[in-house]
Amino acid sequence: MEAILMWLWIIITDGLGTKVNEEGIAFYNNVIDTLLEKGIEPFVTLYHWDLPLHLHDSIGGWLNKQIVDYFAIFADTCFAHFGDRVKNWITINEPLHIAVGGYDTGRSAPGRSCDSSVETYLAAHHMILAHSAAVSIYQTKYKEEQGGQIGLVVDCEWAEANSDKIEDQCAAQRRVEFQLGWFLHPLYFGDYPKTMRERLGDRLPEFTDEDKELILNGPMDFIGLNQYTSRLVSHAADSGEEGHFEKSQQVAKIVEWEDGEKIGKKAASDWLYIVPWGMRKVLNYISDTYNNPPIYIMENGMQMNSIICQGTTC
Repeated sequence: MEAILMWLWIIITDGLGTKVNEEGIAFYNNVIDTLLEKGIEPFVTLYHWDLPLHLHDSIGGWLNKQIVDYFAIFADTCFAHFGDRVKNWITINEPLHIAVGGYDTGRSAPGRSCDSSVETYLAAHHMILAHSAAVSIYQTKYKEEQGGQIGLVVDCEWAEANSDKIEDQCAAQRRVEFQLGWFLHPLYFGDYPKTMRERLGDRLPEFTDEDKELILNGPMDFIGLNQYTSRLVSHAADSGEEGHFEKSQQVAKIVEWEDGEKIGKKAASDWLYIVPWGMRKVLNYISDTYNNPPIYIMENGMQMNSIICQGTTC
């Protein structure tokens, strides 16, 4: 059985009143039925950077806690209509990049940037709560009858210290906690990593008692991981990186060991080095830190330049 990712947002919204887009339901019913007929098992992603413009314009999208309620209604609708056939659900794909690209550097939708970058952490905070609301609905209303599973997809570039110096070792740990811990620590421990609290101060939102009850009482079934490359890192008072999220880590990303050896073979893109041992270290880190959860590798690979000539690739 093969797997395929799909992303959906089929609710037409008007305030908190909602109605279902019946054409959207029919479309995805056809897609799911066809996949199953072909022996393909669907892995359905509820959110992959496709926020309806109406929700961004009317309430501010992920910056407004009300988005959690909308996401819960949307998830519930998908479970109710597709859960008899879909047994693998992903709530959100790569929330880190949605928060940083969309609300810090402004390089990605919705293209916002702010010197204080409070928005970055607020958007991420609401994604954690939205994920937890969807998981809670699935676990309490649908899991027993439908027999499926639900999880979150995070991404991480493994950070390896460039030296044995304690400041570089701490920088590597900090880098991983800012990537994985930002989203997984709250879901497993009820709060952000200590290093993030120390460095971000009041920019990082607080979880209320109600929030903690939501995120801790409905555990997800698996962690999905997107992992492409690894970095050598060292401590840097000023990393020179773009955006508050990167600067606040005080980490310099480099590609060579002190003796000049590369961290791995370079792929076509400047940022991508092939580092198989980095994947193993990420998996071990997740297993050791978060009590050995089931892990699915959702994305991994390398980019190659190819030349098409006379119908052949050479």
